[in-house]
Amino acid sequence: MSRSKNNSVKKLYFSTLLFTLLLLGSCKLFANNYYVSNVGNDAATGKSSRASWATLYKVASFPFLPGDSIFFNRGDVFRGSLAISAKAGTLDKPIVFDAYGTGPLPLILGSKNVSSTTEWTLYSPSIYKTTNTIGINRRVIDVSQMVFDNEKEFGVKRNSFDELVNQGDFFLSPFTDTLYCFSEKNPGSMYASVEVGGVYSEDVISIRSSRFISIRNLDVRYSGNNGIIIRNCSNILVENCKVSWCGGWWYCYKTPRVGPGRMGNGIQMWLADSNISIRNNRIDQIYDAGISPQGTGEYTQINILMYGNVISNCYYSYEIFLKSPGTFTNIDFVNNTCINAGSQWSQHQRPDSLYAEHIRQATNTGNITGCSIRNNIFSGSLIRHGQLNVTTGFVIDYNLIYNTPSFYFNGKAQANFSEWKKASGHDANSIYSNPLFVSSDDYRLQVESPAISSGTDVGFGSSPNIGAYAGNGVTISSKKRK
Repeated sequence: MSRSKNNSVKKLYFSTLLFTLLLLGSCKLFANNYYVSNVGNDAATGKSSRASWATLYKVASFPFLPGDSIFFNRGDVFRGSLAISAKAGTLDKPIVFDAYGTGPLPLILGSKNVSSTTEWTLYSPSIYKTTNTIGINRRVIDVSQMVFDNEKEFGVKRNSFDELVNQGDFFLSPFTDTLYCFSEKNPGSMYASVEVGGVYSEDVISIRSSRFISIRNLDVRYSGNNGIIIRNCSNILVENCKVSWCGGWWYCYKTPRVGPGRMGNGIQMWLADSNISIRNNRIDQIYDAGISPQGTGEYTQINILMYGNVISNCYYSYEIFLKSPGTFTNIDFVNNTCINAGSQWSQHQRPDSLYAEHIRQATNTGNITGCSIRNNIFSGSLIRHGQLNVTTGFVIDYNLIYNTPSFYFNGKAQANFSEWKKASGHDANSIYSNPLFVSSDDYRLQVESPAISSGTDVGFGSSPNIGAYAGNGVTISSKKRK
Protein backbone atom coordinates (compact mmCIF):
# COMPACT_ATOMS: atom_id res chain seq x y z
CA MET A 1 0.00 0.00 0.00
CA SER A 2 1.35 3.43 -0.92
CA ARG A 3 2.09 5.99 1.77
CA SER A 4 -0.59 8.37 0.43
CA LYS A 5 -3.24 5.64 0.44
CA ASN A 6 -2.17 4.51 3.91
CA ASN A 7 -2.50 8.08 5.20
CA SER A 8 -5.97 8.29 3.68
CA VAL A 9 -6.98 5.04 5.39
CA LYS A 10 -5.61 6.25 8.72
CA LYS A 11 -7.41 9.55 8.35
CA LEU A 12 -10.74 7.84 7.64
CA TYR A 13 -10.23 5.37 10.47
CA PHE A 14 -9.52 8.03 13.08
CA SER A 15 -12.37 10.20 11.80
CA THR A 16 -14.71 7.23 12.23
CA LEU A 17 -13.22 6.48 15.64
CA LEU A 18 -13.92 10.03 16.76
CA PHE A 19 -17.60 9.68 16.03
CA THR A 20 -17.73 6.21 17.60
CA LEU A 21 -16.44 7.83 20.81
CA LEU A 22 -18.99 10.59 20.40
CA LEU A 23 -21.76 8.00 20.08
CA LEU A 24 -20.55 6.06 23.13
CA GLY A 25 -20.36 9.26 25.11
CA SER A 26 -23.94 10.07 24.21
CA CYS A 27 -25.05 6.78 25.78
CA LYS A 28 -23.28 7.19 29.11
CA LEU A 29 -22.94 10.79 30.13
CA PHE A 30 -26.31 12.48 29.79
CA ALA A 31 -26.99 15.59 31.79
CA ASN A 32 -30.76 15.58 31.23
CA ASN A 33 -33.23 13.81 28.97
CA TYR A 34 -36.02 15.86 27.41
CA TYR A 35 -39.07 14.49 25.59
CA VAL A 36 -41.27 15.92 22.83
CA SER A 37 -44.63 14.49 21.74
CA ASN A 38 -47.91 15.45 20.11
CA VAL A 39 -49.69 15.25 23.50
CA GLY A 40 -47.08 17.43 25.20
CA ASN A 41 -47.21 20.93 26.61
CA ASP A 42 -44.45 23.50 26.19
CA ALA A 43 -45.14 24.71 29.75
CA ALA A 44 -44.16 21.29 31.13
CA THR A 45 -40.67 20.37 32.31
CA GLY A 46 -40.03 18.11 29.32
CA LYS A 47 -38.05 15.75 31.56
CA SER A 48 -40.28 12.71 31.16
CA SER A 49 -42.58 11.30 28.51
CA ARG A 50 -45.55 12.25 30.72
CA ALA A 51 -44.28 15.82 31.02
CA SER A 52 -43.20 16.18 27.40
CA TRP A 53 -42.95 19.36 25.35
CA ALA A 54 -45.03 19.83 22.20
CA THR A 55 -43.25 21.99 19.63
CA LEU A 56 -40.05 22.41 17.66
CA TYR A 57 -40.03 26.04 18.73
CA LYS A 58 -39.68 25.04 22.38
CA VAL A 59 -36.80 22.73 21.54
CA ALA A 60 -35.02 25.37 19.45
CA SER A 61 -35.31 28.03 22.14
CA PHE A 62 -34.11 25.93 25.08
CA PRO A 63 -30.51 26.40 26.34
CA PHE A 64 -29.30 22.79 26.31
CA LEU A 65 -26.09 21.80 28.08
CA PRO A 66 -23.42 19.22 27.21
CA GLY A 67 -24.80 15.71 27.64
CA ASP A 68 -28.46 16.68 27.18
CA SER A 69 -30.59 14.44 24.95
CA ILE A 70 -33.83 15.46 23.26
CA PHE A 71 -36.15 12.62 22.27
CA PHE A 72 -39.05 12.90 19.80
CA ASN A 73 -41.86 10.38 20.08
CA ARG A 74 -41.94 7.81 17.30
CA GLY A 75 -45.06 7.94 15.17
CA ASP A 76 -45.68 11.63 15.93
CA VAL A 77 -45.64 14.54 13.47
CA PHE A 78 -43.90 17.85 14.22
CA ARG A 79 -44.37 20.72 11.79
CA GLY A 80 -42.11 23.74 11.43
CA SER A 81 -38.35 23.94 11.57
CA LEU A 82 -35.75 22.98 14.13
CA ALA A 83 -32.98 25.56 14.47
CA ILE A 84 -29.99 24.32 16.45
CA SER A 85 -27.91 27.47 16.80
CA ALA A 86 -24.83 28.14 18.95
CA LYS A 87 -25.28 24.90 20.89
CA ALA A 88 -22.19 23.16 22.26
CA GLY A 89 -21.66 19.68 23.58
CA THR A 90 -18.29 18.08 24.22
CA LEU A 91 -16.55 14.95 22.94
CA ASP A 92 -17.74 12.86 25.88
CA LYS A 93 -21.01 14.75 26.33
CA PRO A 94 -22.55 15.60 22.96
CA ILE A 95 -26.03 17.09 22.67
CA VAL A 96 -28.19 14.41 21.08
CA PHE A 97 -31.47 14.69 19.13
CA ASP A 98 -33.05 11.26 18.81
CA ALA A 99 -36.29 9.23 18.88
CA TYR A 100 -38.03 7.30 21.65
CA GLY A 101 -40.90 4.85 21.87
CA THR A 102 -42.01 2.38 19.20
CA GLY A 103 -43.22 2.72 15.65
CA PRO A 104 -42.02 4.74 12.64
CA LEU A 105 -39.46 7.51 12.98
CA PRO A 106 -40.83 10.85 14.19
CA LEU A 107 -41.69 13.12 11.26
CA ILE A 108 -40.14 16.60 11.17
CA LEU A 109 -42.06 18.36 8.40
CA GLY A 110 -41.52 21.76 6.82
CA SER A 111 -44.94 21.56 5.17
CA LYS A 112 -48.49 22.67 5.75
CA ASN A 113 -51.28 20.14 5.41
CA VAL A 114 -54.10 21.44 3.18
CA SER A 115 -55.98 18.18 2.71
CA SER A 116 -59.41 19.42 3.78
CA THR A 117 -61.89 20.57 1.16
CA THR A 118 -62.43 23.71 3.26
CA GLU A 119 -58.82 24.71 2.53
CA TRP A 120 -59.72 25.25 -1.15
CA THR A 121 -62.08 27.52 -3.09
CA LEU A 122 -62.95 27.30 -6.78
CA TYR A 123 -61.39 30.32 -8.50
CA SER A 124 -62.06 29.57 -12.17
CA PRO A 125 -62.78 26.41 -14.19
CA SER A 126 -60.36 23.70 -12.97
CA ILE A 127 -58.40 26.25 -10.93
CA TYR A 128 -58.65 26.18 -7.14
CA LYS A 129 -57.04 28.60 -4.72
CA THR A 130 -56.34 28.28 -1.02
CA THR A 131 -59.18 29.70 1.06
CA ASN A 132 -56.69 31.56 3.24
CA THR A 133 -53.22 32.89 2.53
CA ILE A 134 -50.70 30.10 2.70
CA GLY A 135 -48.93 31.83 5.61
CA ILE A 136 -45.41 31.39 4.39
CA ASN A 137 -42.36 32.56 6.29
CA ARG A 138 -41.15 35.74 4.59
CA ARG A 139 -37.55 34.50 4.62
CA VAL A 140 -38.67 31.79 2.23
CA ILE A 141 -41.26 33.74 0.20
CA ASP A 142 -42.19 30.69 -1.78
CA VAL A 143 -43.73 27.24 -1.80
CA SER A 144 -41.29 24.53 -2.81
CA GLN A 145 -43.45 21.52 -3.63
CA MET A 146 -46.92 19.99 -3.54
CA VAL A 147 -47.12 16.29 -2.74
CA PHE A 148 -50.35 14.31 -3.01
CA ASP A 149 -51.77 10.98 -1.80
CA ASN A 150 -49.02 10.25 0.72
CA GLU A 151 -46.28 10.80 -1.89
CA LYS A 152 -47.83 8.70 -4.64
CA GLU A 153 -48.21 11.81 -6.80
CA PHE A 154 -46.74 15.29 -6.98
CA GLY A 155 -47.49 18.65 -8.56
CA VAL A 156 -45.33 20.65 -10.91
CA LYS A 157 -44.36 24.17 -9.88
CA ARG A 158 -45.16 26.87 -12.45
CA ASN A 159 -43.90 30.43 -12.86
CA SER A 160 -47.25 32.07 -13.49
CA PHE A 161 -50.97 31.60 -13.21
CA ASP A 162 -51.29 31.20 -16.99
CA GLU A 163 -49.10 28.07 -16.93
CA LEU A 164 -51.58 26.08 -14.82
CA VAL A 165 -52.80 23.62 -17.46
CA ASN A 166 -52.26 20.09 -16.10
CA GLN A 167 -53.54 18.23 -13.06
CA GLY A 168 -51.45 19.20 -10.03
CA ASP A 169 -49.78 22.27 -11.55
CA PHE A 170 -49.41 24.96 -8.86
CA PHE A 171 -48.38 28.59 -8.53
CA LEU A 172 -47.95 30.85 -5.50
CA SER A 173 -48.92 34.49 -6.01
CA PRO A 174 -46.03 36.69 -4.82
CA PHE A 175 -48.48 39.48 -4.02
CA THR A 176 -51.19 37.71 -1.99
CA ASP A 177 -49.51 34.52 -0.64
CA THR A 178 -52.39 32.63 -2.25
CA LEU A 179 -51.65 29.21 -3.70
CA TYR A 180 -53.37 28.22 -6.96
CA CYS A 181 -53.66 24.63 -8.18
CA PHE A 182 -55.05 23.11 -11.37
CA SER A 183 -57.37 20.27 -10.41
CA GLU A 184 -60.37 18.53 -11.95
CA LYS A 185 -62.12 18.90 -8.60
CA ASN A 186 -61.41 20.27 -5.14
CA PRO A 187 -57.89 19.02 -4.21
CA GLY A 188 -59.23 18.07 -0.79
CA SER A 189 -61.56 15.54 -2.40
CA MET A 190 -59.27 14.72 -5.33
CA TYR A 191 -56.48 13.48 -3.06
CA ALA A 192 -56.28 11.65 0.24
CA SER A 193 -53.57 14.09 1.39
CA VAL A 194 -52.07 17.38 0.19
CA GLU A 195 -48.77 18.62 1.62
CA VAL A 196 -47.42 22.07 0.69
CA GLY A 197 -43.67 22.17 1.34
CA GLY A 198 -41.29 24.90 2.41
CA VAL A 199 -43.87 26.91 4.31
CA TYR A 200 -42.14 27.43 7.65
CA SER A 201 -38.46 27.89 6.83
CA GLU A 202 -35.94 27.31 4.08
CA ASP A 203 -34.37 24.37 6.01
CA VAL A 204 -36.18 21.81 8.16
CA ILE A 205 -33.22 21.18 10.48
CA SER A 206 -30.58 23.89 10.62
CA ILE A 207 -27.39 23.34 12.65
CA ARG A 208 -25.36 26.55 12.82
CA SER A 209 -22.25 27.60 14.74
CA SER A 210 -22.52 24.51 16.95
CA ARG A 211 -20.25 21.67 17.96
CA PHE A 212 -20.60 18.10 19.18
CA ILE A 213 -24.20 17.61 18.06
CA SER A 214 -25.78 14.26 17.12
CA ILE A 215 -28.91 13.96 14.95
CA ARG A 216 -30.30 10.42 14.88
CA ASN A 217 -33.45 8.53 13.86
CA LEU A 218 -35.50 11.45 12.53
CA ASP A 219 -37.61 11.54 9.35
CA VAL A 220 -37.14 14.95 7.70
CA ARG A 221 -39.34 16.06 4.77
CA TYR A 222 -40.72 18.95 2.71
CA SER A 223 -38.13 21.71 3.05
CA GLY A 224 -38.02 24.90 1.05
CA ASN A 225 -34.28 24.54 0.58
CA ASN A 226 -32.29 21.89 2.50
CA GLY A 227 -33.56 19.04 4.62
CA ILE A 228 -30.60 19.31 7.01
CA ILE A 229 -27.95 22.03 6.75
CA ILE A 230 -24.71 22.12 8.75
CA ARG A 231 -23.09 25.56 8.70
CA ASN A 232 -19.89 26.70 10.42
CA CYS A 233 -19.92 23.71 12.76
CA SER A 234 -17.55 21.08 14.09
CA ASN A 235 -17.99 17.51 15.30
CA ILE A 236 -21.49 16.88 13.96
CA LEU A 237 -23.00 13.41 13.46
CA VAL A 238 -26.09 12.70 11.33
CA GLU A 239 -27.05 9.03 11.26
CA ASN A 240 -29.97 6.67 10.65
CA CYS A 241 -32.19 9.50 9.45
CA LYS A 242 -34.57 9.65 6.50
CA VAL A 243 -34.48 12.82 4.39
CA SER A 244 -36.88 13.19 1.47
CA TRP A 245 -38.90 15.56 -0.74
CA CYS A 246 -36.63 18.52 -0.06
CA GLY A 247 -35.82 21.64 -2.05
CA GLY A 248 -37.41 23.48 -4.93
CA TRP A 249 -37.84 27.01 -3.58
CA TRP A 250 -36.93 30.11 -5.58
CA TYR A 251 -33.62 31.34 -4.17
CA CYS A 252 -34.02 34.73 -5.82
CA TYR A 253 -37.63 35.83 -5.74
CA LYS A 254 -38.62 38.34 -8.40
CA THR A 255 -41.59 38.84 -10.68
CA PRO A 256 -41.08 37.73 -13.36
CA ARG A 257 -38.70 35.28 -11.71
CA VAL A 258 -35.07 35.68 -12.72
CA GLY A 259 -31.79 35.01 -10.98
CA PRO A 260 -30.21 31.95 -9.40
CA GLY A 261 -33.37 29.85 -9.71
CA ARG A 262 -34.56 26.94 -7.64
CA MET A 263 -32.37 24.93 -5.33
CA GLY A 264 -32.27 22.60 -2.32
CA ASN A 265 -30.31 19.59 -1.06
CA GLY A 266 -30.98 16.68 1.26
CA ILE A 267 -28.01 17.09 3.62
CA GLN A 268 -25.70 20.04 3.00
CA MET A 269 -22.45 21.17 4.61
CA TRP A 270 -21.94 24.89 4.11
CA LEU A 271 -18.86 27.06 4.74
CA ALA A 272 -16.40 26.27 7.56
CA ASP A 273 -17.34 22.78 8.74
CA SER A 274 -14.95 20.25 10.29
CA ASN A 275 -15.13 16.71 11.61
CA ILE A 276 -18.56 15.89 10.17
CA SER A 277 -19.90 12.35 9.80
CA ILE A 278 -22.97 11.60 7.64
CA ARG A 279 -23.68 7.87 7.88
CA ASN A 280 -26.35 5.26 7.28
CA ASN A 281 -29.07 7.67 6.17
CA ARG A 282 -31.79 7.09 3.57
CA ILE A 283 -32.09 10.09 1.22
CA ASP A 284 -34.75 10.21 -1.49
CA GLN A 285 -36.52 12.63 -3.86
CA ILE A 286 -34.32 15.73 -3.57
CA TYR A 287 -34.54 18.69 -5.94
CA ASP A 288 -30.77 19.16 -6.17
CA ALA A 289 -28.22 16.88 -4.44
CA GLY A 290 -28.72 14.09 -1.96
CA ILE A 291 -25.54 15.08 -0.09
CA SER A 292 -23.43 18.15 -0.85
CA PRO A 293 -20.41 19.86 0.75
CA GLN A 294 -20.28 23.38 -0.61
CA GLY A 295 -19.72 27.08 -0.08
CA THR A 296 -18.17 30.27 -1.37
CA GLY A 297 -15.54 32.61 0.06
CA GLU A 298 -12.51 32.23 2.30
CA TYR A 299 -13.25 29.17 4.38
CA THR A 300 -12.10 25.56 4.87
CA GLN A 301 -14.08 22.34 5.09
CA ILE A 302 -11.99 19.55 6.55
CA ASN A 303 -12.53 15.93 7.64
CA ILE A 304 -16.01 15.24 6.31
CA LEU A 305 -16.88 11.57 6.02
CA MET A 306 -20.04 10.40 4.20
CA TYR A 307 -20.65 6.64 4.19
CA GLY A 308 -23.26 3.92 4.40
CA ASN A 309 -25.95 6.16 2.89
CA VAL A 310 -28.57 5.03 0.37
CA ILE A 311 -29.33 7.93 -1.98
CA SER A 312 -32.13 7.56 -4.54
CA ASN A 313 -34.12 9.65 -7.01
CA CYS A 314 -32.13 12.84 -6.45
CA TYR A 315 -31.15 15.08 -9.34
CA TYR A 316 -27.53 14.69 -8.25
CA SER A 317 -26.56 11.94 -5.85
CA TYR A 318 -23.43 13.78 -4.70
CA GLU A 319 -22.44 17.35 -5.55
CA ILE A 320 -19.24 19.20 -4.70
CA PHE A 321 -19.49 22.99 -5.02
CA LEU A 322 -16.45 25.10 -4.19
CA LYS A 323 -15.44 28.64 -5.13
CA SER A 324 -12.07 30.31 -4.60
CA PRO A 325 -10.48 30.99 -2.19
CA GLY A 326 -12.24 28.16 -0.32
CA THR A 327 -10.50 24.90 0.57
CA PHE A 328 -11.72 21.28 0.80
CA THR A 329 -9.43 18.91 2.68
CA ASN A 330 -10.15 15.25 3.46
CA ILE A 331 -13.71 15.19 2.11
CA ASP A 332 -14.59 11.53 1.56
CA PHE A 333 -17.69 10.02 -0.09
CA VAL A 334 -17.23 6.28 0.39
CA ASN A 335 -19.36 3.12 0.56
CA ASN A 336 -22.65 4.69 -0.45
CA THR A 337 -25.34 3.26 -2.73
CA CYS A 338 -26.70 5.79 -5.24
CA ILE A 339 -29.77 4.91 -7.28
CA ASN A 340 -31.54 6.54 -10.25
CA ALA A 341 -30.08 10.04 -10.37
CA GLY A 342 -32.45 12.53 -11.96
CA SER A 343 -35.53 10.38 -11.65
CA GLN A 344 -39.13 11.18 -10.78
CA TRP A 345 -39.94 14.39 -8.92
CA SER A 346 -36.79 16.45 -9.46
CA GLN A 347 -36.56 15.73 -13.18
CA HIS A 348 -40.12 16.93 -13.76
CA GLN A 349 -39.46 20.19 -11.90
CA ARG A 350 -36.23 21.37 -13.42
CA PRO A 351 -35.69 23.56 -16.48
CA ASP A 352 -32.26 21.89 -16.83
CA SER A 353 -33.73 18.40 -16.74
CA LEU A 354 -31.18 17.02 -19.23
CA TYR A 355 -28.19 17.41 -16.90
CA ALA A 356 -28.89 15.01 -14.06
CA GLU A 357 -25.94 12.94 -12.86
CA HIS A 358 -24.69 10.88 -9.96
CA ILE A 359 -21.54 12.96 -9.42
CA ARG A 360 -21.62 16.70 -9.91
CA GLN A 361 -18.55 18.84 -9.41
CA ALA A 362 -19.53 22.37 -10.36
CA THR A 363 -17.98 25.85 -10.23
CA ASN A 364 -14.94 24.54 -8.41
CA THR A 365 -12.21 27.18 -8.40
CA GLY A 366 -10.94 26.57 -4.87
CA ASN A 367 -8.29 24.26 -3.42
CA ILE A 368 -9.01 20.53 -3.15
CA THR A 369 -6.67 18.11 -1.35
CA GLY A 370 -7.01 14.59 0.01
CA CYS A 371 -10.61 14.01 -1.18
CA SER A 372 -12.03 10.74 -2.44
CA ILE A 373 -15.03 9.03 -4.05
CA ARG A 374 -14.51 5.29 -3.51
CA ASN A 375 -16.40 2.04 -2.93
CA ASN A 376 -19.72 3.51 -4.10
CA ILE A 377 -22.45 1.99 -6.23
CA PHE A 378 -23.83 4.34 -8.90
CA SER A 379 -26.72 2.50 -10.51
CA GLY A 380 -29.25 4.00 -12.91
CA SER A 381 -29.06 7.61 -14.07
CA LEU A 382 -31.58 9.40 -16.19
CA ILE A 383 -28.85 11.17 -18.15
CA ARG A 384 -25.21 10.86 -17.08
CA HIS A 385 -22.81 9.20 -14.68
CA GLY A 386 -20.57 12.11 -13.72
CA GLN A 387 -19.38 15.53 -14.79
CA LEU A 388 -16.04 16.50 -13.26
CA ASN A 389 -14.46 19.84 -14.08
CA VAL A 390 -11.57 19.76 -11.59
CA THR A 391 -9.75 16.51 -10.88
CA THR A 392 -6.71 17.46 -8.82
CA GLY A 393 -7.02 16.54 -5.17
CA PHE A 394 -9.49 13.70 -5.83
CA VAL A 395 -9.12 9.93 -5.79
CA ILE A 396 -12.04 8.30 -7.60
CA ASP A 397 -11.79 4.51 -7.72
CA TYR A 398 -13.18 1.10 -6.74
CA ASN A 399 -16.73 2.13 -7.62
CA LEU A 400 -19.40 0.05 -9.33
CA ILE A 401 -21.33 1.76 -12.12
CA TYR A 402 -24.35 0.35 -13.92
CA ASN A 403 -27.17 1.36 -16.24
CA THR A 404 -26.02 4.90 -17.00
CA PRO A 405 -26.56 6.19 -20.56
CA SER A 406 -23.44 8.34 -20.86
CA PHE A 407 -20.25 9.51 -19.19
CA TYR A 408 -18.99 13.08 -19.05
CA PHE A 409 -15.58 14.48 -18.18
CA ASN A 410 -14.83 18.22 -18.29
CA GLY A 411 -18.05 18.81 -20.16
CA LYS A 412 -17.30 16.31 -22.91
CA ALA A 413 -19.22 13.09 -23.47
CA GLN A 414 -17.23 9.86 -23.46
CA ALA A 415 -18.34 6.92 -25.59
CA ASN A 416 -18.38 4.42 -22.75
CA PHE A 417 -16.98 3.68 -19.31
CA SER A 418 -13.60 2.62 -20.70
CA GLU A 419 -13.26 5.95 -22.48
CA TRP A 420 -14.26 7.75 -19.27
CA LYS A 421 -11.40 6.01 -17.49
CA LYS A 422 -8.91 7.05 -20.15
CA ALA A 423 -10.07 10.66 -20.33
CA SER A 424 -10.38 11.24 -16.60
CA GLY A 425 -7.57 9.12 -15.20
CA HIS A 426 -10.02 7.88 -12.58
CA ASP A 427 -11.82 4.62 -11.76
CA ALA A 428 -8.91 2.39 -12.77
CA ASN A 429 -10.18 -0.40 -10.50
CA SER A 430 -13.88 0.39 -10.84
CA ILE A 431 -16.26 -1.97 -12.61
CA TYR A 432 -19.29 -1.59 -14.85
CA SER A 433 -21.69 -4.37 -13.88
CA ASN A 434 -25.14 -5.13 -12.51
CA PRO A 435 -24.84 -4.82 -8.70
CA LEU A 436 -27.51 -7.53 -8.24
CA PHE A 437 -29.60 -5.94 -5.52
CA VAL A 438 -31.99 -8.12 -3.55
CA SER A 439 -34.92 -6.36 -5.27
CA SER A 440 -35.89 -3.10 -6.97
CA ASP A 441 -36.36 -1.40 -3.60
CA ASP A 442 -34.03 -3.47 -1.39
CA TYR A 443 -30.46 -2.40 -2.06
CA ARG A 444 -28.75 -5.14 -0.10
CA LEU A 445 -26.54 -7.35 -2.23
CA GLN A 446 -27.24 -10.86 -3.46
CA VAL A 447 -24.47 -13.36 -2.75
CA GLU A 448 -23.52 -13.37 -6.46
CA SER A 449 -23.12 -9.58 -6.59
CA PRO A 450 -19.87 -8.37 -8.21
CA ALA A 451 -19.78 -5.66 -5.53
CA ILE A 452 -19.02 -8.19 -2.79
CA SER A 453 -15.42 -7.93 -1.53
CA SER A 454 -14.50 -5.69 -4.49
CA GLY A 455 -13.80 -2.48 -2.61
CA THR A 456 -10.60 -1.03 -1.23
CA ASP A 457 -9.64 -0.46 2.40
CA VAL A 458 -10.90 2.97 3.44
CA GLY A 459 -10.89 2.17 7.14
CA PHE A 460 -13.47 -0.62 7.30
CA GLY A 461 -11.16 -3.56 6.65
CA SER A 462 -9.51 -5.03 3.56
CA SER A 463 -11.61 -5.90 0.49
CA PRO A 464 -14.94 -4.58 1.79
CA ASN A 465 -18.10 -4.70 -0.27
CA ILE A 466 -18.78 -1.82 -2.61
CA GLY A 467 -21.89 0.14 -1.61
CA ALA A 468 -23.70 0.94 1.61
CA TYR A 469 -24.06 -2.65 2.86
CA ALA A 470 -21.31 -4.84 4.27
CA GLY A 471 -23.18 -8.05 3.53
CA ASN A 472 -26.28 -9.85 4.77
CA GLY A 473 -28.00 -6.50 5.12
CA VAL A 474 -25.58 -5.23 7.78
CA THR A 475 -24.53 -1.61 7.29
CA ILE A 476 -20.84 -0.88 7.48
CA SER A 477 -21.06 1.18 10.67
CA SER A 478 -21.91 -1.95 12.63
CA LYS A 479 -19.14 -4.00 11.06
CA LYS A 480 -16.12 -4.69 13.23
CA ARG A 481 -13.19 -2.50 12.21
CA LYS A 482 -9.47 -3.15 12.43
